[in-house]
Amino acid sequence: MLSDPVYGWTAATYLSTFIAFLVVSLPELVAWVLYLLGESFWFAWWANNIGFWFSVVGMGLPVIASMLQLGLPYTQGGLDGNTTVEFGANIMFLMSFGIPMWFQSAAMHLVYATRLKCFSEANPSKRSETDVLAECDLNRDDFELDS
Repeated sequence: MLSDPVYGWTAATYLSTFIAFLVVSLPELVAWVLYLLGESFWFAWWANNIGFWFSVVGMGLPVIASMLQLGLPYTQGGLDGNTTVEFGANIMFLMSFGIPMWFQSAAMHLVYATRLKCFSEANPSKRSETDVLAECDLNRDDFELDS
């Protein structure tokens, strides 16, 4: 429970990790699949707006919560810098993987999100079936089934 004086920072770390990755990674995965299918608008929009802010700011919240747990005194629910007590190894694990993931995600969005937006605007999606089929070199009659 988040208000628990002993387990609160661990709960905050896990909850914020879950929410941050749910908001950033899952929608970007779905938008990336749509991008592969020729619909680049959603991927570019998400990566430049919600994904950008949640990767730069939101993915830092689990790291900050784990650092607070490690550094705060026992009276405030922290470990007082002692990693040999209960949750010490857990919080070191969360920090050692949280910091690189935060850095990687933030760097990826900072470097590539604007480029993705420019690419998406320069190569608009083919939204109608007629436009998509007009560019198709295959003879459609060869693949249609006779009913």
